[in-house]
Amino acid sequence: MNLIKKALITIMTFSILPVMVSCNRQSRKTSGLEQESETSHKLGDAVSDIGKNIYFMLQDKNDQYLFASNGEGVYCYDGSTILHLTEKDGLCSNFVRKIHDDSDRN
Repeated sequence: MNLIKKALITIMTFSILPVMVSCNRQSRKTSGLEQESETSHKLGDAVSDIGKNIYFMLQDKNDQYLFASNGEGVYCYDGSTILHLTEKDGLCSNFVRKIHDDSDRN
């Protein structure tokens, strides 16, 4: 049972990594060439509201908020836009119980 719990925590941690990277890159200024490249690999959809089944919330070092949900993926709020990420954006599951950051709050 303990091994299963550790495996689930590891899987969830690595499934959220793309979300943290994508939310982090939203505030970075890029050159025209990089912007063109990034728009072709857009993750998530902009939405007007977060879901109702939120399990966990994390504020990162850039004051962006990540919300883990039960069956609705992850929501990322950067202060002006809510981005909704799901399995179609690369999450291994839309059921996300927790989001972790590292010691540098990345």
